[in-house]
Formats: sequence, C-alpha cells, structure tokens
Amino acid sequence: MAEEDVLVWINGLRNPVLDGLALFLQVVFAPPGAVIIAVSVSVAAGLLKSSVAAGIKAAVLIGTPCLVAWLLKVLIARPRPDTALLPDPLFHIGGATSFPSGHTVFVMALGLFVVMEVAHRRIARVVCVLAIVLTVIVALSRLYLGVHYPSDVLASLVLAAAVFFLARAIWNLIGFTWRSRSHPGV
Repeated sequence: MAEEDVLVWINGLRNPVLDGLALFLQVVFAPPGAVIIAVSVSVAAGLLKSSVAAGIKAAVLIGTPCLVAWLLKVLIARPRPDTALLPDPLFHIGGATSFPSGHTVFVMALGLFVVMEVAHRRIARVVCVLAIVLTVIVALSRLYLGVHYPSDVLASLVLAAAVFFLARAIWNLIGFTWRSRSHPGV
C-alpha cells in the first residue's frame, strides 16, 4: 500500500470529533504553541529544581531535536502530500515542506524529557503511558490531516529520540566534566 493510499484510507475515517481533535493538536503544537510549551516546561523545571541549569537543560533537550528537524526540513524540502488526492481534505498547509514532522518531533522530545525527569518517581509509569499516547495521537493527527506522509511521521519519531538521547548524553558529559573541574575529587 503506497503512502498516499494510507492517507486516503485515514482521511476516510473523518468525523467531527476527530476533526476537532486533529485541528486542536495542529494549533497547540504548531511552532508558536510549541515555543510557549517548551518555555513553560523549561521555567517549571528550573523552578521545581531551584536551578537555572535545570531550566536550560529542559530547553536544550526539548529544543535540540526541534532545531535538527527544522534544519532537515529546510535541507530536504520534501513536498507535502497533495491534498487533492484526499476525498475530503480538512486542512491545507501551503508552501511548507513535509519531512520531518515538526509536531511529531516536538511532542516526542517533550514526552521523553518529562518521562526522564520522573523516571524514579511513583508516577513514572503513568507519565510514560500518557507521553506515549499523546505522541501517537499527534503523529496520527498529522496523517489524518493529510499534511505528512507515514514515512515522515515514523522517521520523525526515530529522529526525535536519537537527537534527544544524543543531546542528553552530551549534556551529561559536559555536566560531569564541569562538576569535576569545579569540584575536584567529586
């Protein structure tokens, strides 16, 4: 089944509830909403841990996958699916590129950050399930709206996870190096 066939099939599932949800997610996780959410999470992380570094860490770990996705979007410039192929298109993004899905990358990076922050707490399983559910719903909403190919969304999940964990490893390495230099013997 070609990617266009998948989009046509998903578009055939149209109903008012799914329409509203997909359009809501389109707005909330679009760049302006994503920036507001990322800044809010970063400030909250800094306040909860009484540490500016914790806030910066949140911004770096959530923002780096998004920055890489934006750079790839510019470099690859894959056209979005043709909404004329859909029997009942709901939404159209003119002139933008398809790969990778910025919405999917952002929600995946956000979810990974929040899950990693609560990993040793009692609520970790619940938070993990909620992060997975939200990520899957956002990824599927991109297909439902017909603004991304399935391969865009799947690759975005892998990209977000890979860049997030690489950024986290670098952050931890830099943090360890900084702590070792400022506090010898630690």
